[in-house]
Amino acid sequence: GMTADDSSSDVIADDAIVDPGPMPENIYNKGIIANFLEVLFPLSMQDEAIERLRASLRECSNKDSSKQNCPPAEKVSKPKVI
Repeated sequence: GMTADDSSSDVIADDAIVDPGPMPENIYNKGIIANFLEVLFPLSMQDEAIERLRASLRECSNKDSSKQNCPPAEKVSKPKVI
């Protein structure tokens, strides 16, 4: 328990309200339209992301893939729009 030597300024009471500070900025909130478009057209399926994946697969096929964490070799293509 507490003794007379303990500093009472370091102890926070159970019923004390502590201000956590300002709310951090939500980096994922880009607005309702941009967020909805990202649901329809995910960033991972955009041309730039697919090209990075293809480059990574090519790099892994050129090296000894048993020593690396390479994704499985498979054909990567854009999804078909229905």
